[in-house]
Amino acid sequence: MTYTLEKLAEHSNVEDPINNYLRDLIKEGNDVLAVKRARDHLGLSLIEAKNYIENLKEQI
Repeated sequence: MTYTLEKLAEHSNVEDPINNYLRDLIKEGNDVLAVKRARDHLGLSLIEAKNYIENLKEQI
């Protein structure tokens, strides 16, 4: 699921508003909360959410 979301995001100009919120949490040092919010909003497993947040961190 994460792979699909990432590929869709790469090929579209549409930014998911949750990503901006997650990036703000990461910038504030709230990685754990960012993982929790990613799980809640995107329906990801813990591992998927952690990987998703790690990918967002690399983009910052």
